Amino acid sequence: VRRAAVHRSVAAELEGHGWECEVRDLIGEGFLSVQVLRREERELAEHLAKRIAVDPASHDPDWRHHLPEAEAMALMVNRGELMAQRILLEEKAARTVATELALDMTGFVGVLGRAGDDGVLSADEIRRLLNVCREQGTHYGEALIEKAASHGR
Repeated sequence: VRRAAVHRSVAAELEGHGWECEVRDLIGEGFLSVQVLRREERELAEHLAKRIAVDPASHDPDWRHHLPEAEAMALMVNRGELMAQRILLEEKAARTVATELALDMTGFVGVLGRAGDDGVLSADEIRRLLNVCREQGTHYGEALIEKAASHGR
């Protein structure tokens, strides 16, 4: 059974985007757990956020804007009991720091591919979702879209 753990700021952000009912349902189903960082984890998250901010691939020098990714990394590094296998990261600078920490990661495209492998999404649904992202400014190439779609049912 797959589960997800997020820091409370991520849950609040999802709720702020109108996903309050979905977040509550996922928590109630035992799929999602909301975590609060301990003091040392907060300190680690701030350190990691500052590393992300100064990375040459970062488009935002304000380290506070990188805290969500850094908090997720701090949870993965310090909470073995969560049994987190992978971290979901999109931003290249955050991926660089996660690689330095030897964290296994995936992105949105990987999640869609996995959903295809699990029979949840068809190839056409994966293509449609990634094309919507492209229309909104995400730079996905056609080859990447087709590779992800090849996982669809």
